[in-house]
Amino acid sequence: MKTPSHDLFLFIRSMTSSEKRYFKKDAKDSNTLDLFDIINEQSHYNEEDVKNKLNDSSFASNLKVHKNRLQQILLKNLRSFYEEKTAQSKIKVLIENSEIFLKKQLYDIAYAQLDKAIQFCKNYEEYELMLVALGIKARMSTYFSELNSSEDSPIVEMGRCAHLIQNYIQHATINKKILRLVDESAGDAISDLYTKIKDIIDKEVISKKEEPVSPIAERMYLYSQALMHNAKGDLQKACELTKQIVTHFEENAFIVEEKNAQYFNTIINYLTFCCRLDNAQKEVETYVNKALKHASVYEHLMPNMLYAYNAYIESLRQGGHFLKIKAILETDIKALIQKFELQKNFIAKRIMAISIESYLAYNEYDVAGTLLRDLLNTKQNLPKDMLHALYVLELVYHFDQGDFVFIENLVNAHQKRVRRNNEQLQFFDMLLSFFKKLGNTNLSEQKNIFQLHKSALPKFEDDVIYSQLNFFYNYECWVDMHIRRVPYRIIMEEKKRNDFDTRA
Repeated sequence: MKTPSHDLFLFIRSMTSSEKRYFKKDAKDSNTLDLFDIINEQSHYNEEDVKNKLNDSSFASNLKVHKNRLQQILLKNLRSFYEEKTAQSKIKVLIENSEIFLKKQLYDIAYAQLDKAIQFCKNYEEYELMLVALGIKARMSTYFSELNSSEDSPIVEMGRCAHLIQNYIQHATINKKILRLVDESAGDAISDLYTKIKDIIDKEVISKKEEPVSPIAERMYLYSQALMHNAKGDLQKACELTKQIVTHFEENAFIVEEKNAQYFNTIINYLTFCCRLDNAQKEVETYVNKALKHASVYEHLMPNMLYAYNAYIESLRQGGHFLKIKAILETDIKALIQKFELQKNFIAKRIMAISIESYLAYNEYDVAGTLLRDLLNTKQNLPKDMLHALYVLELVYHFDQGDFVFIENLVNAHQKRVRRNNEQLQFFDMLLSFFKKLGNTNLSEQKNIFQLHKSALPKFEDDVIYSQLNFFYNYECWVDMHIRRVPYRIIMEEKKRNDFDTRA
């Protein structure tokens, strides 16, 4: 049986409270309004429940048709709701007004409407619509002869506007090429990625003298440069450039309001670089709060706060602030996930995986175990490297609780699966053998096994599973913990001090 579409459910769920009130205020058909209310009240879409709650059986029997009709009504209603509320709608109304006045041969009034539209286009960087408005002005030049000889004639302005658009397209294309390179070069050496990005910028911008000529192109160019410096390993420069983009937005209140999602994403980009800098927790916290303040105004952005919190947790983890990580997870993050049902969202899973370390560091095994089980219960949706890193964390979790029989069963199951699938997982294979050996060794001999194991770890530094594991949990510190019999968080604090002294 074909699964009923839940597109309408997702659409209604995405609507704000004011949008829903606007629709219900003008809704005239009771059956359609009932359908809206029933779907709106659901936390998960259930078509049978919808049919059972509808009063009109003939209406319920043609539910697919009426769902499509309701969606069209909602779209029409929202177009009316947003008329002259967004920059684009305001500009389009002014352009349409000018066309009406032009047909009535009211040229002065039409001209004034177009002037207003063009000014809006400049304020909101809507160059494509500005080209449309200028095109109408050019048609009107027959009635305004003084426009033909002016340096600011509509034809000349159209050329300038077209150049702005072409220049933006150029930088947007370059940015897209670089982003694709970053995605495709995950396993490449850092120097290779930097060289490739620099080559694109040199060929497409520097040699062609295609420097940005509009604010929107300037932001694209700054981000391309930020990605280049990040690939080079210069996080400080990448942070400076992305912070410039945030400031760039904030210099134009029109843009922050109209392009609120782009502004929010720029803050996230800045946080993504900044969270990896040393001692940047205060700066990260400042910009997380900035993102939260913005998302509170534009509610549709609130689910994406997970990306800001992810950066915050990464920054806190780098400083070993496990208590803060637990505090923010237990309050802000869990409330956000629950409110917007983001449990299956990948970034939510990533946050949970990173947070496990904070509970293990304080021997809170119940919470750590719950987080692990929740993640592993959805393992079919996890990337392979992340899944195997979680398998290692699971073994760490059970070892620290002394569940040696359970560890032996886990190891045997993993080894069978690896052989059955003919997987080549060098670090993971070595680690399974290590845990199996630990389970068959008495406590007095375990220290020697841990020491031998530590000496073997450096050769796996480039292993993707080992890298992913260390992103969630400092595995070498855990090994040191068992060699020295010192709590994990103490080892982490020492490591932080040693790293700082080395850099100093």
